[in-house]
Amino acid sequence: MRCLLPAIFVFVSLAFSSSEISAQSLTTTSSSNNGSNGNMFDVSNNGTSSITITGFSQNFYDQSPVASFEVYTRSGGLTTSSSGWSLRNSTGSFTPEAQGTLTQLSFTSPVSITINAGETTGLYLRSDMNNIAYTNGTSVGAIAATNSNLTIYEGYGVFGLFGNFYSPRIWNGTIFYSVNNTVNTDNRDKSSIQYRPVAQTVNPDLF
Repeated sequence: MRCLLPAIFVFVSLAFSSSEISAQSLTTTSSSNNGSNGNMFDVSNNGTSSITITGFSQNFYDQSPVASFEVYTRSGGLTTSSSGWSLRNSTGSFTPEAQGTLTQLSFTSPVSITINAGETTGLYLRSDMNNIAYTNGTSVGAIAATNSNLTIYEGYGVFGLFGNFYSPRIWNGTIFYSVNNTVNTDNRDKSSIQYRPVAQTVNPDLF
C-alpha cells in the first residue's frame, strides 16, 4: 500500500536579464570656418555594450531651405568611394537655424543605427543644399570628440554626392544615442521566486 505525504514546497529562484536604455549625446563643435554639401567621418564604440544612434543635430552656415538631409552609413568605417554605403534616413524640407546654432533634425522614420562594442561605422551626412558647416581639422582620423561610449573622428568635407573631397574636416553637430546595457536582475525581489509543490510517495511497509 502506498500513500502520499503532504506536499513539500520548494522554491526556485529564477534569474532574469533585462536591457536598460541610457540616453546620451556627444557634440563636436559649432565653431565652423568652412562648408560644403556634406561631411564623411568615422565613429567608434568605446564601451562594452552596444550603442544605438537615435538622432543628430547639425550646424548650417546659412538658412537656405533644405529639401532633404540624408544619413548614410558604412560598416567598418568610411571610404571615399560609393562602395558599401547605405542610405539610412532622410528628412523632409526644413529651414535651418542660424549658423552657430545646431539644428535638431527631424527624420521621416526613426533613426536606429546600432554599433556593437569595439566596432567602427562610417557616417556620411549631407544636404541637398551647399550649406553644411564644418571646421578645418588637423588630420583624417584624429579625434574630434570622445567620451566613455563614443568617439567621433575627423574626416572629409564632400561636394556633391561622392564628388570632391576636402580634408581634414571636423563635422559640426551632436550625435544622440542610447547605451544598451544588459542587467542581471537575479534575486532583486521576491517576484523572481516561484514556489512549486513536490509530493513525496512513501511505502508504509518500511515502517
